[in-house]
Amino acid sequence: AGATLAMETNFPEGETATLKLTLKAAKQFTLALRRPSWAGDGFTVKINGNAIKQLSAPGTYIELKRKWKSGDAVALTLPKTLRLEPLPDNSRVTAIMWGPLALAADLGPESERRRGRTGGQSISIPSFVTAESSLSAWIKAATDKPGVFRTDSIGRVNHSAPEQSVELMPFYRLHRRTYSVYFDLFTPAEWEKKAAAL
Repeated sequence: AGATLAMETNFPEGETATLKLTLKAAKQFTLALRRPSWAGDGFTVKINGNAIKQLSAPGTYIELKRKWKSGDAVALTLPKTLRLEPLPDNSRVTAIMWGPLALAADLGPESERRRGRTGGQSISIPSFVTAESSLSAWIKAATDKPGVFRTDSIGRVNHSAPEQSVELMPFYRLHRRTYSVYFDLFTPAEWEKKAAAL
């Protein structure tokens, strides 16, 4: 179509993307942009600084039909929100998502591998014990580390261990580290029952 698109973005950590168009001559066509289902409140699309008021539903495409010219720019804001992504067959085992990114707990350095076997290191994966159903009540963004979150002293590894805060970060950052992406989620009563059974 004689059009070139150049994208600038601060993803995956940030929440903005801009498409700049270069055309040999002005041309009418439709530019279809995905509105991700994970994009939270504040999702916006602007053409040359002017906001598009009619936006399609999350999980669909926004179709921008107009006569495009060289130098036109489309700017998107895609806010990431926290949400639980439970297993299909067990809603009490869940991943924690930040927009499209899975968050993982850093459980320490990866054990040294010898002859195809892992070391005998025992890894304790924390369970989350909370009466709060709202994620914002027990997980907060770390002010000192962008893209990192901390739970509010709800992590438990066994019945006798004290409650602990758990640091979570985007999974792709954890190279040569032991990690967990899925966590058991208990109410205090469920945890007492589980601990008694163990």
